[in-house]
Amino acid sequence: MDTALVVPSDFAPDVRSGLFGEWGFAAEKLSVMALQLGGDASGGVFREPLELFDAGRALLDLVGWQREQADREIHIDLSAHHLYPAILCKALRNERSALAAYLDDVPRCGSDYARHSLRRRIAALEDLVVCIETKAGQLMQPASVAGRRSSFPRRSRACRA
Repeated sequence: MDTALVVPSDFAPDVRSGLFGEWGFAAEKLSVMALQLGGDASGGVFREPLELFDAGRALLDLVGWQREQADREIHIDLSAHHLYPAILCKALRNERSALAAYLDDVPRCGSDYARHSLRRRIAALEDLVVCIETKAGQLMQPASVAGRRSSFPRRSRACRA
């Protein structure tokens, strides 16, 4: 079963930006819970946000914490942590939404090339999300079913085996 996700280098900034957002949301949830519950809460109450925070940090370690001169292709084993697929999908969906909102704000009299490039990037990010969902679906299938064809309708150009 192929659980490796290869993110093309030109999408590394989108993945990194989205991961910082998700990591920040996890930190915010921890902070709010700590302030509201303080020392009266059992340790188990913090398990979920701590797990999200730790998984987000681990993904940032894989992706790189800062933009490099030339971003590299990113290899992520989606089976390494059960939260990786969900965090990555949410991060990329948020980046896609931000680009779509930016596209709406770009003046119609602006460059057709710029608008077309944005539309292509938005579509490619959605393709990457579909790829992650497909691979995550394979992870959740029993071993006897994993070899069958995925029920997802398309395979992303950004998704490499």
